[in-house]
Amino acid sequence: MPQPPPRPQAPAAPARSERVRLAWTAREAALAVPAVAATDAGPLGVHVTAAPGGERLDGVTCVASGPGAYSIALRLICEPVPLHPLAEQISAAVRASASEAGLGDVLDGVSIHFADLAQDGP
Repeated sequence: MPQPPPRPQAPAAPARSERVRLAWTAREAALAVPAVAATDAGPLGVHVTAAPGGERLDGVTCVASGPGAYSIALRLICEPVPLHPLAEQISAAVRASASEAGLGDVLDGVSIHFADLAQDGP
């Protein structure tokens, strides 16, 4: 008995650029730090990394800082904890995650802006 022809598959999602992969990696690393509650695009919604296809990473800006290098800026909402040690922990987490993802050589700098503190109640 002849086999039916294979079903056509949906086109694959476009491959993410190195810049967008680095932005995703930084975002996920920052959000994995326990005192980080969320990312924040800012009051005008411009602190983002946009990618083809309408993909948008709020609270993360990844821009070229030189040939083959990118700087990450994170705008975060966090729990009320000491901020300097938290910033150091986030930066270390971003650098470690970038290295694990094979992106450590393109990560130039990490800057962190704490936009707000998370609220426990109303």
